[in-house]
Amino acid sequence: MKALINNPVFRWIAVVPGAFLAAMAATFPWHWVVMFYANFVPIPEGEAIPGVSFLVRLIEPENVERAGVGFLTPFILISVAARIAPNFKRATAVCFSFLTVLMVGYLWFLGTDVITPRSQNIDAIPSLVAVFLNGIGIWVALKYARPWWEKE
Repeated sequence: MKALINNPVFRWIAVVPGAFLAAMAATFPWHWVVMFYANFVPIPEGEAIPGVSFLVRLIEPENVERAGVGFLTPFILISVAARIAPNFKRATAVCFSFLTVLMVGYLWFLGTDVITPRSQNIDAIPSLVAVFLNGIGIWVALKYARPWWEKE
């Protein structure tokens, strides 16, 4: 079984499905953390500084979840793809980041509610934050995918 896992051909075959499954799997714990803070953590009485649950309720759980998924999805997708690839890890990370940018641009062009703001008022802020965090996720993943022996 170890020979099968370490075989470069099978690892290249597993790059795309493994990265997409890992990105999808990373959104479930984030959803449950946000819902836990939004619904089950009480607001402490008499404290000068409100906790995380207060901030999640203030910003709205949907917006917090959208922002977290905006960062987690590209970060996990690019990092896992570079980790699974047997060689050319940096090139794999750059390729997946390019695909992520194309996907975000395509969703923006389609006008889906996930990314594109429907109005020009305050409702547009969570969508723009999600796109900004998408870019931050790509940047962090590319920094993470650089081999340890490369210096800046």
